[in-house]
Amino acid sequence: MIILQDFTSMPTHEQVKFVRQQGRYLMHRLGQNCFCTLYAVGNFFVELRYDSTSYNMVGIVCIGNPGKLDAYLNTISINELFK
Repeated sequence: MIILQDFTSMPTHEQVKFVRQQGRYLMHRLGQNCFCTLYAVGNFFVELRYDSTSYNMVGIVCIGNPGKLDAYLNTISINELFK
């Protein structure tokens, strides 16, 4: 299993390849001028950010602390649990 420090030391293109091949897709969200996809990678999370107009990748954000996933809380619905 890869650790956050090893992942962040990789070149960007290798990070993207690793996330797409080894990461587990969790969810997506719309940010300000970007579309973000969240993946679980080992014991941390990676957010791939894309320009919402061109869909070109504009950044990678590594999240080691699950408490920093607050931006995704608004996209989670528990309504199905109460049906």
